[in-house]
Formats: sequence, structure tokens, C-alpha cells
Amino acid sequence: MKIGIVPFVLLGSACLSSSAFAQSFTPSYPPPPAPGYVYTLPYGGYPTYAGAAVSSATTAGDIYCVQGSATQNVQITKIGMSAIATAAGAITISIIVRSSIDTGGTANPVTLESYDQNKPAATAVAVSYDVPPTNGAQIAMVRTANVAAGTRGGANEIGNVLFRFEPSPLILRGTSQFACINVSAVGTGAQISVFHEHIETTVGFP
Repeated sequence: MKIGIVPFVLLGSACLSSSAFAQSFTPSYPPPPAPGYVYTLPYGGYPTYAGAAVSSATTAGDIYCVQGSATQNVQITKIGMSAIATAAGAITISIIVRSSIDTGGTANPVTLESYDQNKPAATAVAVSYDVPPTNGAQIAMVRTANVAAGTRGGANEIGNVLFRFEPSPLILRGTSQFACINVSAVGTGAQISVFHEHIETTVGFP
């Protein structure tokens, strides 16, 4: 009789001990962030590139375009611009996604440089325009803003705009997709400084 009882008692004791341990465990979590906390995404190691140019276009139209890649998804994270002219004024800047390339105008190739010199050369292409081209087919306008253009050599305020594409970048899939910076007429003596930043990755391609 005692031999049969001993295992039963030991087993019951073990079960009670395990249950008591489970009930006494209280998970802990970090406190929520303070008001105004800015979440940042960790760098994923993807090749990151930037291009910049100065356009002298005086009339309205596209002044800078980024073309997608045949082998990578091009994820645009930032686009920025400022301008000066002979006479101060206000201009409108818009970011337009197109499904066909601009034609005509005066196109200048833009050098795209990696933030990490160990990364391969960019597969995307960018151009700037001193004479606005005939616009390609528009898919959508994804950003627009009014910017103050200061006077050359003057003390007038020079406005600038920075578009950040968050939480999702502006993605160009394939060579038939374009992201273009379009401006209203800046006028005589225009000097428009622009730049963009993008990541290239095969994740999800095409």
C-alpha cells in the first residue's frame, strides 16, 4: 500500500508547487514613452542614396525627376527644395508620381551618391531641368506646399520645404514609374535648389 501511495503524494506535491510558482509570476513591461517622444525606425542596412541639383527654370513645370529601377525597388524617403529669384515671391511645389517619362526640355543628369561608399552604385536615375519639359502621364499628386522665394543677394526670407515620406516611403517599382518635383513659375533669375534621398532594395521587387 505504501509503495502505491508515495508516487501519488509526490506527484500531487509537484503539481501544487508548479501551480503556485505560475500564479506568483507577474510579467513586467517598460513604461510608455513620455509625451512628444519621436519613434525612429532602426537603419535596416539597405543602400541609401541622395541626389541634388540646382535648376534655373523660370517657368512652371517639372524641374527634377527620379526614375525607378529595372532591378530594385526605389523607396524615396525625403525630398527638399528652396528657391531665390530676381524678385521675391511665393511659389507652389508639388510632388507628382508619373507613369511615363517627361519629354523635351533641357535635361541634366544628376549624380546619385551612396551614403556608404562600400555600397554598389545606384540603379535609379535622376535628372534636373533648366527648361521644363512636356510632362509625362500623371498618376497622382502626393505632396504640395507654398514656398517663399527670396531675392538674390537680398535679406528677404528664403523659404524651404522638406517632404518626409513616413511611415511608408514613396515607392517606385520599375522603370515606368517616376517621382517629379513640379513648381509654379519662379521668374527671372531663378535658382532652385532641390534634393532627394532614397533606398534601394530587392525586398518585394517588383
